[in-house]
Amino acid sequence: MEAFYETRDKLLFAGGMFPLPYPLHVHKVVELVYIHTGACRMQIGLEHYDLSVGDLAIAFPFVPHSYDKVTDDLSGFAMFISPNEIREFSRAFSEKMPTYPVIRAKDVAPDIRQCIKTLGSMPEDKPHPYRLAYAHLLLAQVLDSLSLESIDGKTESSMALQIVRHIDKHVLEPLSLKGIAQALNISPSHLSHIIADQLKTNLRRMINGIRIGRAITLMRESHKTLTDICYECGYESTRTFRRAFVVETGMLPAEFLKKLRQEGQAE
Repeated sequence: MEAFYETRDKLLFAGGMFPLPYPLHVHKVVELVYIHTGACRMQIGLEHYDLSVGDLAIAFPFVPHSYDKVTDDLSGFAMFISPNEIREFSRAFSEKMPTYPVIRAKDVAPDIRQCIKTLGSMPEDKPHPYRLAYAHLLLAQVLDSLSLESIDGKTESSMALQIVRHIDKHVLEPLSLKGIAQALNISPSHLSHIIADQLKTNLRRMINGIRIGRAITLMRESHKTLTDICYECGYESTRTFRRAFVVETGMLPAEFLKKLRQEGQAE
């Protein structure tokens, strides 16, 4: 299964968990889930975890993850939050990783459950003055319950994380296999192996996924023309932009923008 780069335009979402299988993907936000009913199998990084009622799992930014098997009665709580929303934790999310990204039901503290219950009771589609405060409290307790280790770059899992972060940071610049490999002090062949083995994709698809994700964000949040968006996302021609956009979304940019406007998701 090939990973894709998912763009999430909300800095904080807290609400119902998506109750269906979801393919391997990466994004720059933190993703946390808590199981209310049913069960699912979740891949986080290279490992698979079977989650059941009361279990909590967390995927740090840019860590590939998926929901591979779910039961018909699956329901739960999900939270997506940008690390920059709570700067107190941004360093932990950028420099560390959980040794085990799951907290089993028996180890989930009562205060964590109470935060989840409170956040889950807030309307998903309306602002709430205490949403960020409860998200802050929830993350503080979850991080305190996890064993975190520094990303040392020696393991392939750590290296994959650094690769995705490097591409995201420099995605508007010319990028090549050789250049990225030099920046990360690994060989081009090793770089290709890590991308293919862990993300089941290639460098070009990863770059295009991140660029098209940025293009969709610009479509939603600005009045820029598609030509301006094309060049602001690192493409040298509108033809290349259109071709990459169709590969990632199945639609031409103009069709996608029209759909967003019809749904009220674009300015």
